[in-house]
Amino acid sequence: MLNKKLAFDTNILVYLLDEKSEFYLKTVKTVSEFETKGFELVIAQQSIVELVQVLTDYYNLSLVKASTKAKQIVNSKIKIVSPLPQTTKTYLELCKSNKKAKSHFDLFLAATLIDNQVTKILTNDKSGFKNIRQLKAMYLE
Repeated sequence: MLNKKLAFDTNILVYLLDEKSEFYLKTVKTVSEFETKGFELVIAQQSIVELVQVLTDYYNLSLVKASTKAKQIVNSKIKIVSPLPQTTKTYLELCKSNKKAKSHFDLFLAATLIDNQVTKILTNDKSGFKNIRQLKAMYLE
């Protein structure tokens, strides 16, 4: 059976919440298409923390307002996955094979997804996941 789990990178979560973003409508349409195709929508616990950080740092929201917005995502039908006991080992293996990785946070996110049998991620980051063979990055079109 085809793996029909799709994770969202933090930038996708930001676009879903920011109706003024140039990517908002495109993101809503893309997410809706994946839902229609029967994909299970997933976010990693780490992405919730990153979302709150973006909302406080770049949107200048208070922590209370940022966490309230993040709660909208958490309370939706999106499944939340967490690091598993082996995720640190998976992360360190990814570090060995991705020496020029842009972000260790992306590698840890990838490790969390891989360990939870999530093989696809929707992102608008063209470089963050491109060298991770176990994870197919899909982009907004």
